Amino acid sequence: MDIPKILPIWQPAGFSTHIISSKVGEKYGTITSHTGTLDPMAEGVIIILTGKERHMKYDYAAWTKEYVFEIVFGISTDTYDGLGIVTSFHGTHITKEALKDAISEFEGDYIQDVPPYSSVKVKGKPLHWFARNKKLAGVDIPRKAGQIHEIELVDFYSKDFGHIVENISDRIDLVTGDLRQDLIKTRWLQLRESLEETKSLQVAKVRVVMSRGMYVRSLAQDISAAVNDSGFVYSLVRTRNGEYTKKNVETMEDVFGKKYMDEFDFVSRTTS
Repeated sequence: MDIPKILPIWQPAGFSTHIISSKVGEKYGTITSHTGTLDPMAEGVIIILTGKERHMKYDYAAWTKEYVFEIVFGISTDTYDGLGIVTSFHGTHITKEALKDAISEFEGDYIQDVPPYSSVKVKGKPLHWFARNKKLAGVDIPRKAGQIHEIELVDFYSKDFGHIVENISDRIDLVTGDLRQDLIKTRWLQLRESLEETKSLQVAKVRVVMSRGMYVRSLAQDISAAVNDSGFVYSLVRTRNGEYTKKNVETMEDVFGKKYMDEFDFVSRTTS
């Protein structure tokens, strides 16, 4: 069996990049690595490296990446995305013109704070350990510098809050590992039930091309702050990684077969 040195895969929502990499190694009988994870609720292009090629992971990780993501305004969560506990909820009104102008200002050099729920190491522990154990007060949040090569507002619309919660709930069900899923889902559903009437929230769809190691969740926070609001990442798709897009990558079925869910254990044991 020929072992591919570089294996680009479209990762579905709910899967772990680490687990996919491990299962590729299991299938081909080799050691594997990857060039960067996707958040649990995201989907898109990941790059798996096999054998000696894995020693080049930092070179491959430097590839430019493109994302398309949605920000829901008027809500904030502790993870900056839907897999988090809501920390504020309020009515909001943003004009398309103001949002478009604010987004355009992010092109070029860009410095961001790392999300509290991330795997960046601080004092020998992943930052999410401090967040989950309520010890962030004594931590200096790391910052990352990079480049935003292109950024644009693709669409701007309103969406029913009930539909937003339903979609988030469905995607939470796809995520494995210990990431507070039950508590988070319960809080979302409680918030929806507590509203006396259905609300519509403003949603921005954004496309960005950016350098390595940057967090879309933090970018969404900065965009929200730029229009004097709060927001969270509602959906996230990595549409390009280097030269690879959905058109020239492998699907999970391509790599592992049609019965991959039955034949391979993709359950993540990750703890956030």
